[in-house]
Amino acid sequence: MTEDEYFSSQNELYQQIAKTLIQNTPENWSQILLTLEHEEDDLEGSSLEHMLENPEIRNSSIMPPDELYEYTFSLFDLFKNHEKAFKKALIKVYEVEGKWKIETNYEY
Repeated sequence: MTEDEYFSSQNELYQQIAKTLIQNTPENWSQILLTLEHEEDDLEGSSLEHMLENPEIRNSSIMPPDELYEYTFSLFDLFKNHEKAFKKALIKVYEVEGKWKIETNYEY
């Protein structure tokens, strides 16, 4: 996989993750934080933990929608096969002036 293909695949997955999060969280949420964590010795990512919350609202954790798992496991595999498997990923989707944006942060 070339660098361009890698970044294109990554961008497509981010778009799918963001779309899924926006469609499956309460309408009053203007921020969505998805935290993904896996154990270091689990190179397959089969125990990828998902936590979904609104960082603006205390105790706002909700169950991730089932369709999200396809995209997050694909993202994990993409990192594992191209770079390095992440231990933790923070994917923040938030609304600014009616437009949704995404920020990502990874720990290795």
